[in-house]
Amino acid sequence: MPGIAIEKLILNELWDILTLDETLAGLMGGTVNLYLEQAPPDSPFPYMVHRIELRNITDYSPERQGTYLVDLWSNSPNADEVLSICDRVDELIHNAEFETLELDEVWLWRQAETPVPDEPGIRHRNLQFNIRYLRLADAANILKR
Repeated sequence: MPGIAIEKLILNELWDILTLDETLAGLMGGTVNLYLEQAPPDSPFPYMVHRIELRNITDYSPERQGTYLVDLWSNSPNADEVLSICDRVDELIHNAEFETLELDEVWLWRQAETPVPDEPGIRHRNLQFNIRYLRLADAANILKR
């Protein structure tokens, strides 16, 4: 299965985890504004952008790894809003595990949370999560080599 298809499967699952959470929606004013890779101009605050980077551990491993990145922007005058949203995203994603029809196991855990300098009045934070996933079909193909 090509990397783009796997990326889409994982992103769709993470999209659902984040956008269907009522607590996160409440922290974000009623709606989780989540965009893929880039937010449209004049997106309402607060909003998030997510993306994924996948790579091989080795050429002969059925287990793959990557990084899931979530950026959050807020224009709140204090840090409470952005920190509360980051905490909830972390609760939802850190130690998350799921399966899809094509992926036998996906695991995520927190790597880092970093404030990012932005324009005055804007709070921007970046969350990074490690990803590991396994496809048993890949394991079978490797064993046949």
